[in-house]
Amino acid sequence: MAKSGGAVSTGAAMRLVHTIGVIRWVAMGLIALGVLSMTALTGAGMPQGAEYLSVLALTFVPAAVAALVVYVFFGWLQQTLLMLVGIAKNTASDDILSRF
Repeated sequence: MAKSGGAVSTGAAMRLVHTIGVIRWVAMGLIALGVLSMTALTGAGMPQGAEYLSVLALTFVPAAVAALVVYVFFGWLQQTLLMLVGIAKNTASDDILSRF
């Protein structure tokens, strides 16, 4: 039985994990920026009333759902890749026959 803890290169996978994290926060920032700009554009010429609240609800609810989907999906990708990196590190063997 091969001992665990051998040398394995996981640098590229870790860079991909960090890239996925950056993409997740950039996407969520763009969603928030879109909500703020949509609120400013629709609220500039409308009176404060029921129409304004309905437009805000139609803006915030889909944006909140989209942000939640982005957060969960990219977080799942990140955690799955981190788990695979951990498996690769823990199951790497150091004998010469496992390299071929």
